[in-house]
Amino acid sequence: MKTRPMRNRWIVAAALVAAGSVVLLFAQQRPAGPYTADQVAAGRAAYQVNCASCHAADLNGREGPQLAGTTFMAQWGDRTAGALINFMQSTMPPAAAALPADTYVNLAAYMLDANGARAGNQRLTADSNATIRSVASGQRAAYLSGGAAPVAAQAAPQQGKQENQAKQAPRGITVAGQVKSFVPVTDAMLRSPDPSDWLILRRDYKATSFSPLSQVTTQNVNDLRLAWVWSMNDGASNGNQPAPLVHNGVLYVNNAGMVLQALDAKTGELIWENRYGVNPAAPAMRGIAIYDDKIFVTTGEAHLIAFEARTGKLVWDTTIGDRSQGEYSNSSGPLAVKGKVI
Repeated sequence: MKTRPMRNRWIVAAALVAAGSVVLLFAQQRPAGPYTADQVAAGRAAYQVNCASCHAADLNGREGPQLAGTTFMAQWGDRTAGALINFMQSTMPPAAAALPADTYVNLAAYMLDANGARAGNQRLTADSNATIRSVASGQRAAYLSGGAAPVAAQAAPQQGKQENQAKQAPRGITVAGQVKSFVPVTDAMLRSPDPSDWLILRRDYKATSFSPLSQVTTQNVNDLRLAWVWSMNDGASNGNQPAPLVHNGVLYVNNAGMVLQALDAKTGELIWENRYGVNPAAPAMRGIAIYDDKIFVTTGEAHLIAFEARTGKLVWDTTIGDRSQGEYSNSSGPLAVKGKVI
């Protein structure tokens, strides 16, 4: 009578070990995912640029939901990879321009890989009918906890070559010039901007995005003609989303690749250009700020940088998020209020 409980415990323990063996065997025999290593590498790069600020760099969720682990599998495990891609295309990123179609496919490949699937030789397509649970276990990939990059990311030498070439490009002031007759921007100007100026991302503190200019009307709008075209810097997977500012006839614009420029708004002539920062593959923030005699820019590496509005020269560069303590980043620009940069 006294030994039976112990025997029962051993039986239960043996059963658990056996069950664990079955699970382990199943995980080892899980078929290769319907995606390739290079798709994972491209998806990982696109994720850090477009998704990490909301869903966290490790896909564990922040403002947005978890994208790797039990919560993700509970919601998406019984649905297809094609359904996931279609959902992202129709909803992500929120309140921003859509990404290229193949970027969504690559993002899905990265998410499958991060959920325990493994890359194969078949490329993932937008109409994939592979059920996510059939290829992914939901076990978070080890590389999400830090350390080594995914094997897929190591299989992209061409991407690394392009990044090295970009890093070799000249940085700092690449076009020298000076804005003539620059007028410092005051708090009064920001509160009540001149009709011909656009000093804040949405023009004013109320974010009306409305211009009081009245020269263009319903009667003459069909007479508008192209005055000039400016080719913005290429290179970011999410394209160009920045909004320029205009002050006293000068247009200030931040480009992908960390390129800040000042142009003559009437002629389109480049006045000065500064290729700042250390990541020439970075996207442009969605806005910049102007106050006094400075232009303020944030970066995806959680820096706030000030430039001379007249010449584009660097004034100061400060860290606003210690990335050694977390994946801090920015996706939008700062706001200047009463002498403070927010």
